[in-house]
Amino acid sequence: MLKSAGRCLVWFCLPVAMVACAASAQEPGPEDEMIDQIRKLEQIGATDQERIRRGWVDKQVEKYTDFAAFRKRFRDQYTNAGNSPQFMSQFAAQTATVVATNFGKSDLRPEVAWGLAQVLLDMNRAETRPGLIACLKSSDARARYLCAKGLIGQKTSIAAAATSLQEAVQALREAGLVESDPVVLERIYEALAIPGQAAAVFDAYLAVFDKRLETRRRDAISEDGAEIDALEFFRTPGVAGSLTADQKTQLVSRLAVFLRMDAERYQEPSLRFNEIDKVERMLDSEEEVLVLLVGSSGGDVRGALSAGARQNKGAVLEQAYRWVGHPDQNTRGALNDAPWNVSVGAP
Repeated sequence: MLKSAGRCLVWFCLPVAMVACAASAQEPGPEDEMIDQIRKLEQIGATDQERIRRGWVDKQVEKYTDFAAFRKRFRDQYTNAGNSPQFMSQFAAQTATVVATNFGKSDLRPEVAWGLAQVLLDMNRAETRPGLIACLKSSDARARYLCAKGLIGQKTSIAAAATSLQEAVQALREAGLVESDPVVLERIYEALAIPGQAAAVFDAYLAVFDKRLETRRRDAISEDGAEIDALEFFRTPGVAGSLTADQKTQLVSRLAVFLRMDAERYQEPSLRFNEIDKVERMLDSEEEVLVLLVGSSGGDVRGALSAGARQNKGAVLEQAYRWVGHPDQNTRGALNDAPWNVSVGAP
């Protein structure tokens, strides 16, 4: 099964295409002359750090005119051949400080939020992490998307220290619990998929699953496919096997509900192709993870899909009920007995 790729919303793809050709030239200012005096230094103390932060980065935020020009200004400074390693580190750190401060403001313009998020992503350094984390609370979905993507690129360094791991996981959990955009949520799930850290991220995944299931139960919304990326983590070799017996039971109880909801949603005759694809991907992933956790003693949803997909949708639901039990007939499925103890029908 191919992992979902290339998905993006109009709010993100079209503006990028438009501004890529619209970068406007900007004449160097006094702040550029100032930064030239600092970039070669091998020791950058508090005074020069403030000059970078207040004298250059803040100035760019104040003078923001367009995304492409803003991004280029930062990239040109960061990639300057005369930069010392110490300057690059402090340039990233001071930019992150400015970003965190600005994302704490209620009147931050969406286009500025987008630009700030992009420059942090472009730098791709651990020093930018405080800004990336602050950005997860942005009101602009493009900014949240980019900063979650930035954290994806830093998963190895995040996992290297217990403090950074705990901080990032907590921030991603909080972001996931309130995220309303499925494309952004996909990236949050992917950022949580930190290799070798299933125990550290498990509770965060479950908390977001619970919120998502609560919303679907209440609003009977369509399948947006955000959990495809989450389930990719649990179907990664070794992850399911690393879970404790109690964690496996907890995960099964959530997967059972997702499976039942998606199998029932699949029965809707008016589903459009895009949602059909998402439901089929979800069903495939849900059953694969269940088999990894439980064994193959339940239904065969994937077999029913392979045998006829939408033309065989009734069989897909029947096979799902063999996992979770039939809610109307009160017949039991593989997950209704110990140690899983899922309620019949996975309500």
